[in-house]
Amino acid sequence: MIEIKRNIFMFISIVFILFVLSIIYFCISFFYVGVTWISLIFLIIPVVGITAMNIRSWLINSRKGKKIYLIVIQVIVVLYFSFSLLKMINIENKSYFTTQRWIESEGTSERFYMLDYVTNKTNGMNRDEVIELLGEPYETKYFSGDKRLIYVLGPERGIFSIDYEWLFLEFNEDGLVNNYEIVTD
Repeated sequence: MIEIKRNIFMFISIVFILFVLSIIYFCISFFYVGVTWISLIFLIIPVVGITAMNIRSWLINSRKGKKIYLIVIQVIVVLYFSFSLLKMINIENKSYFTTQRWIESEGTSERFYMLDYVTNKTNGMNRDEVIELLGEPYETKYFSGDKRLIYVLGPERGIFSIDYEWLFLEFNEDGLVNNYEIVTD
């Protein structure tokens, strides 16, 4: 009876670890997290914590079943770290901005990766500089206004992408970009 309870506990703990690690991986994917010191720290914390607990358990407990369980958990942790790091490197590569990449990716989700660069770079630019950097704005009857430029970003982020997301670059009285807004139609 005690052995069954231990096996159930080990199974539940593996499922819990998988659940927590999959949430972290989902956040990396959904929020387009690139490789930064902060993201690496948050990636490494669960790896180091779980590995330390495994080493401690390995040294304390000599049961064969327990050691197999610890090996399974460590394999899961190593796979999580590898896949998450590869995903972050992929996001980092996709976030590299060039005017040509921006123009060629109109209407695709590729523009989301470059969005951080675009919003920082265009701040303080005049209309002509923005058009030179991003190409001609998107003309649409749904959104209008003389004091802003509109660029389509791509299908909205999320599980069900029904609508599109748009980047509005708004100009102040001096004709310089002072604000941006991301809008879903």
